[in-house]
Amino acid sequence: MDRAVHVVDERMGAESAYALAAFLRGGDSGGGRVVSVGPAPRGLTWAPVAVLPAYGTLLERARWFGVRMGGGLAKHCGGASAVHCWSVSAMTYAADLALDCACPLTLHLPSACAATGCNLARWEATLCGGRDEIAFGVTVPASPSAERLIADGLSPEAVTVWPPAALSSDERDGCPRDERRRLSRRALGVTDDTRLIVAPDEMVRAAGLKFAVWAHAILRHVTPRVRLCMPSAGPGLATLRHFAEAAGFSDEILWPRAEIGLTDALSAADVAAFVREDDLGLSVPATARAMNLPILATDTPDVRNFLNGQANIVPIKDPRQMATALLNMLGL
Repeated sequence: MDRAVHVVDERMGAESAYALAAFLRGGDSGGGRVVSVGPAPRGLTWAPVAVLPAYGTLLERARWFGVRMGGGLAKHCGGASAVHCWSVSAMTYAADLALDCACPLTLHLPSACAATGCNLARWEATLCGGRDEIAFGVTVPASPSAERLIADGLSPEAVTVWPPAALSSDERDGCPRDERRRLSRRALGVTDDTRLIVAPDEMVRAAGLKFAVWAHAILRHVTPRVRLCMPSAGPGLATLRHFAEAAGFSDEILWPRAEIGLTDALSAADVAAFVREDDLGLSVPATARAMNLPILATDTPDVRNFLNGQANIVPIKDPRQMATALLNMLGL
């Protein structure tokens, strides 16, 4: 593909951004630029971005749905031989571009739950238009999500399992692992005798981070030597802070500064905890696994499939079992 166009938008979640970064670094983008339909995602610094501000205003007014672009977007992109989009909210515009350029469209999803409420089978019928060739495809990181999409009506030929890539830790390339851990823990204010749990998922409801707070509060009644680190931004931040205050140990939860990256936080961790209520993607679990971290994970289909035998799997929404498992994993 000599002219691949990647359609992204500011609603693209972190998992999709990680996947896009890995995809472009892998050299499979055909030299295509990233076209941001609307405002570019914050922190999208690892790829060339062409922002189309005129469309941004239109999308803002339309609340991202139901707008037909016609041939205008294709003119800006110079004709594409392949179109990739990285969120369901970008589908309408990416589909218009693919139809205008008569080229295939691929939607990359962090998990099947990202497509809840979106009739992907209808998109497939529209884009394929009765043709034999596959003009629409969806990638997911694990077979349970693929099976879920097929059960929802997508043809098996349209769904591909695209295994996740671990995130790059090139912020401190050449730094020995022990030294990076020491520097990261110092940046977080964690002492040598403290056990640190890092719950690195996005601060959204399905991440189940309130159960991490709950499990941490249970552990704190056993020992003062444990701390919890979670993201310091996201749509659920205010609610989670309120919950942490009610649990009684909010002053011992670490909300890292923006300059402390995800891989730095994981470098400081004694355990990585994924306490999800549904699958959110596998890039971060893949990173924790690549870093040889002990992992606690709730029993969601993609995570269980991906981390089978490499994580302590506990039931969903059960902070007592989470706390018991963490207590054993931390040796407390």
